[in-house]
Formats: sequence, structure tokens, C-alpha cells
Amino acid sequence: MASFLKGFDLLTDPLAGHDFLGPRWLLIVLVGFEWGLGLWRLAGFHPRLTRWVTIACFSVFAGTTLMMALAGESSCGCFGRVRVSPWLTLSFDLAAVGALLSFPPVVADYPTVKSKSSRLRLVGLLTFALWVSVPWAIAAATIHGDKVVLEPETWVGKRFPLLGSIDIGHELAKGRWTIVLFRHNCSACASAIPRYEEMARKAINDPDAPRVALIEIPPYAPLNERVVSSESPCKLGRLDESKVWSIATPTTISLLDRIVLPRAELPNKEENL
Repeated sequence: MASFLKGFDLLTDPLAGHDFLGPRWLLIVLVGFEWGLGLWRLAGFHPRLTRWVTIACFSVFAGTTLMMALAGESSCGCFGRVRVSPWLTLSFDLAAVGALLSFPPVVADYPTVKSKSSRLRLVGLLTFALWVSVPWAIAAATIHGDKVVLEPETWVGKRFPLLGSIDIGHELAKGRWTIVLFRHNCSACASAIPRYEEMARKAINDPDAPRVALIEIPPYAPLNERVVSSESPCKLGRLDESKVWSIATPTTISLLDRIVLPRAELPNKEENL
């Protein structure tokens, strides 16, 4: 079920795979691995080896969810858009490891690959896995193309999905931030940026105030058309230029330890796509 939900998320959300779980291609590989392991367990071949591979798999899952829980994540992301506490998922992973360690398989009850019927069964399962997984993986990697429509209003209470697509995303993942997405050819952005720079200057002497980051949306400004000086008190960053990002600018987002807060100040915006 978890791999199905993650797979559905990859097919329907162009930003899936740009968060704690790593890059999109890694999430595609993970989903394929979970599907393959599930089919192999259903086939019942090499039960001892399969048991230890499954134990290792759930141990890695447990370690990952523990890291997410300690980092304060509200959802593990293991079930796509279905939000599940990492503490709950950690409990399930540890229970699975305990059950697998406590109840080894009765090898005599499992088929082997020596008989003709078992070999045919194995070939059938592998064929089915390839038939399902290969078209899905290609679709998940290419279905959204280069254009990504951003909807910040849907991010409140969730991990900021652009961290993996911003060159300074690792810095934005910790602490309090006011993030401003802007374009160099947006007149509303040029008017709003000085206000945020003043906010950043005041925050220098106030340890409780959020830091301010100005994130430029590609195409980037030529040197002679930049609206932000390299000496700006704000942290400067850029969105990945391999995508065409569609969003009204300027857009302001408030973060606390990579979670989007509902109290973001939204200046007057004009559409500049």
C-alpha cells in the first residue's frame, strides 16, 4: 500500500521527491524496490535470504523514520499524500523487524526454483513486475515535463517542497525564515524587496526574528538588470533553472524548521509567468 501511494504521488505531483526522502529518481527506485520485494515474498523463493533482506529493509525504514521524527517532521512521507506520523511508522517498522526475527519461515512449506512449475511461476512474476514497473517508472520520470505549477496555499503545515530545488535549501531547512520568491522582471517584486531588506537589517540584532531569504525564479537576471545587490542583508538563492516554474510573484512563505507556517505575509502581487 505504501509503495502504491508513493507511486500515485509521483504520477500526480511534479514536486514529489524534492523533500526529506531525497531526489525524485531515488524515490522512483525505492517504489520499484518495494514492489519487487513484495512480489518476491509472495513467490516464496529463497525464504531465508528473503527474510534477511526484508529485515534489513525494515531496519533502514526504521532508521529513516527515526531521523524524521527527531527532526520534528509531522509526516513520514512513506504514504504519499496520506499524512502519517513518523513515530507511528517507526513503531510499525520496529514491530515488523521483531516479528520477522521471532518467527522464521518453515522452509519446507516454500517452493524452490528447481521444479518446472516453480520456474514458470518465477518467470511469470518477473514478467508481470517488468510489465508494470517499467512503464510506470518512465511515466513518473517524464509525465510532468519541465513545467511546474506552484500552489503555496496547499503547503501550510507541510514540509516546504522546494528545499531540494533551491541552491541554499540545506540552510533554509533549519530555523525560522521568511522566504520571498521573486523574478527580476517583476515590478511588484522590485517594489517589495526593499521592505524585506529592511526587515532583514532589523533581524540582525533580534535573535528571535526570522531570517529573510530572497529566492530568484529563473530565467535569472543579467548582471546589469539585477534587482538585488550582492551586498543585500538578505540570504540570496535561486530555484533550479531546469524547470519552468509557474507562480505569481512576489510570493512570501514563512518557515519553521522546514515546515510552512500559515502566517506568511503576502504583499501585493502581480502575475508574472
